[in-house]
Amino acid sequence: MMRHFAFALATLLVLPHAALAGGAEELVIDDFASFSRGTLEGTILHGRGEVSVGHRFERFELEDAFVAYALVRAPDGRVFVGTGPNGLVYALDGTRLARFAETGTLLVASLALGPDGTLYAGTLPDARVFAIDRAGEARELAKLEGAEHVWALAYHEKRKALVAATGPEGKLFAIDPRSGEARVLLDTEQDHLLSLALDVDGSILVGTDGPSLLYRVDASDRARVIFELPGNELRALAVGEDGIYAASNEMPSPPAGGRADGPAPLQAKLDRAKMGKGRLYRLGRDGSFERLLARTDGHFTALSFDAAGQLFVAQAGEGRLFRVDPDGRPSIVADLDDKQLLALDATRAPLLVATANGAALHRDGKRGEPPAYVSKVFDVGPGARLGRLAFRGEGALRVQTRTGPRETPDESWSEWSTPIATPGPARSPADRFVQLRVLFPEKGDAVLRSLSLGYLPQNRRARVSNVRVEKGKGSTPSPKLELTWDVDEADGDELRYRLTFREESQTIERPMFLEDVVLTTNKYTWDTSGIPDGHYVVVVEASDERANAPSRVQRHREESKPITVDNHPPEFTSLRVDGRRVKGRVVDAIGPIRKLEVSIDGGPFRDELPVDGILDGPEEEFDLEFRDLPPGEHIVTVRATDAAHNAARREVVLRVR
Repeated sequence: MMRHFAFALATLLVLPHAALAGGAEELVIDDFASFSRGTLEGTILHGRGEVSVGHRFERFELEDAFVAYALVRAPDGRVFVGTGPNGLVYALDGTRLARFAETGTLLVASLALGPDGTLYAGTLPDARVFAIDRAGEARELAKLEGAEHVWALAYHEKRKALVAATGPEGKLFAIDPRSGEARVLLDTEQDHLLSLALDVDGSILVGTDGPSLLYRVDASDRARVIFELPGNELRALAVGEDGIYAASNEMPSPPAGGRADGPAPLQAKLDRAKMGKGRLYRLGRDGSFERLLARTDGHFTALSFDAAGQLFVAQAGEGRLFRVDPDGRPSIVADLDDKQLLALDATRAPLLVATANGAALHRDGKRGEPPAYVSKVFDVGPGARLGRLAFRGEGALRVQTRTGPRETPDESWSEWSTPIATPGPARSPADRFVQLRVLFPEKGDAVLRSLSLGYLPQNRRARVSNVRVEKGKGSTPSPKLELTWDVDEADGDELRYRLTFREESQTIERPMFLEDVVLTTNKYTWDTSGIPDGHYVVVVEASDERANAPSRVQRHREESKPITVDNHPPEFTSLRVDGRRVKGRVVDAIGPIRKLEVSIDGGPFRDELPVDGILDGPEEEFDLEFRDLPPGEHIVTVRATDAAHNAARREVVLRVR
């Protein structure tokens, strides 16, 4: 099944929040990327980052359809729309939209007009082509062998034939409009031929899926690949004076193959193909090649030139219609509520667009509500105070705001504020979410170049946690303790830290450093050599005073668990020799004694145990026996080490007879 049914989701740049003095911030919309996060209501976003009055579409809903897939306009102004899942063709005549023809198929995927006014419809899943007369009577003209889908149709005046691009065997057919006889003009190795265009010399241009190949079939039916474009779906083609324009999308892997023989299977295929990326290229007559437009929030489905030589590009994914001027500069000219734009006609006014996921025909020229630009919804945080609303541009622009507690505007939101015509204070109540709207005059050359709103977010307190000593590697004692702590700072403010300490039984705190020392990192080396051994509580205070006015400063304090300061070694209170035994007692002010070792005559130390068999207290007695020593005098060195790696040594002379 085709990749070209992909319906995409939006992924655009995030608008900036500029920081101001005193903790204030500012929402700024002043370039193409930031404006594109909003919605255009009868306005155009130009490539240079300006918004002006543009197209406003009237929507004609297509009953009994969930997809409007093909579109063609007759010389008399009537508009025909091919739909699914009932294979209906609708006609719009003036303001009247009605069923025009029934094909009895699943989807009318392509439409074309003959010179005598006959309407031709290509369908799926049986690759049937219908001829529909002016009264809407449909007759089967041809059933194309080796095909299931007719993706594109065009009437070729020089050949006096109808040309059909099909799948899943990648064949191009020429059909006699009188007899219905069909012959194969091109048989490719690709699964689907998706797009057709007639070049100025009468040759047929054909685009494929799989690799995005562009074929040319000349008047002698000679076919050759003239270009392989990036992407895997050459969905649409248009011929301009300066070259060939191609929508070659990057699409995800298609769903499993199989025929779409009913509404449910067709809908399933529509829903499973997701997240295409749109790419628009120009192949110049001089052999040049360039990419004009790239989007990650949807793929491109249709191309059409207007009378001024500007190319319109339909996108499936975000409901957007783009325009590319002759110099290759893109603009966004419409945001439609129906997000899947599948067909368009810009050849003459009014501009027409067909959509899916509400099946509808959209026609330019609606009047009523004033043109507007509506920003995205901004999260300014709970309790934020709105400030100055400013804008820059030309003409009679008016600006409004509205606020609410939820990200999606609903009945809980305030109404749009009274419009202001000059910069001034925002007139909406304070709330977490805010949205901006600019109203344009119906007539005139009003232009919006920038839009901003200052606000003062609630200053949230940073929180300190897990004040601790980082355990170093090795066993070298040191009075310097590496303190660190965790901090949660939701506002992104630079913090200043003050550290104090107290002995755990005291209440008076002493600073670790003077007030003129500004600590902004969450670590500090504490030199404990000047304080007595003991157990101390360290207090860390975090303050956001460097980022806020004094009246808004927030502070938070957190205490550590008691931290042991032990800078002195244990002390031997007794040490004596008793025959072949060495007895003694060692005491540490803090404890515990963690290691007891002996060395004989300067040899290596070996571990020993105290009398009670466990080294776990600040006082330990030991009774060491040396039965295997040879006769003579021996120097026995006893070493005791506390938990802070402070060590004490004493020696005695042991005489063995």
